Amino acid sequence: MGLDPLALKSSSGPEKKLAFAISPQRKSPEPAIPLGAATTLSIRTTNVPAQIDVTAWLQSATGKHQSIPFVGHGDERSLQLPQNLRNGSYLVAFELHETSDYLSRRLHALGEGRFQVPAIKGVGSLSDVRVDGKPLAIPSSTWGINDFAYSFDGDSLYLRPKWENELPKVIADPHTAALAENGILTISGVKNSVFRVRVVATQKFFPSAGEGYVVMDLDSLKSRDGNSKSRIN
Repeated sequence: MGLDPLALKSSSGPEKKLAFAISPQRKSPEPAIPLGAATTLSIRTTNVPAQIDVTAWLQSATGKHQSIPFVGHGDERSLQLPQNLRNGSYLVAFELHETSDYLSRRLHALGEGRFQVPAIKGVGSLSDVRVDGKPLAIPSSTWGINDFAYSFDGDSLYLRPKWENELPKVIADPHTAALAENGILTISGVKNSVFRVRVVATQKFFPSAGEGYVVMDLDSLKSRDGNSKSRIN
């Protein structure tokens, strides 16, 4: 689970001394990009064929996540934000996947032993992201929206903020910590996301956590997973 290290510093329990252990050495990238009161969102795609759908994952002001597909022809795609997202929403991620029609045709052909409908592979980019017609600055170095490789086989590709610095530091119970290899644990998050963390401290019991747990800096978790809860692989 994710936790603000400052909350540990104000604790009266033994976990207070562990606040520094999970504090990131460098500031995490912004986990989401504010859209304000936007009504439209548009993108330009490069080498992303029409057989690939692009979806925006948005977060409302109340924290609820919602996916909305882009529509359009050629390299220009856009979407309309529903009313519930026009009051302080955030852009959390882009999702790319085969269209349902193409996936159905490809699997049907494979089932018949034919290979005329190949899996889609390539290197693409998303650019010229605009909100209500105005450019929206998205740092490619952390979002990975330029020159990303894709190879679809019924799964999705998610483009969202990534850490490029040290592995996040975590506190874990002794049993979970023993699963680490050279101190490194692999965590499975929402939407099949996977990331690694480094165990820096162990504690048998942690408030509000079950018997098996991993605790890390909340912002670090959100920047990788978009959620506050994940599971150990």
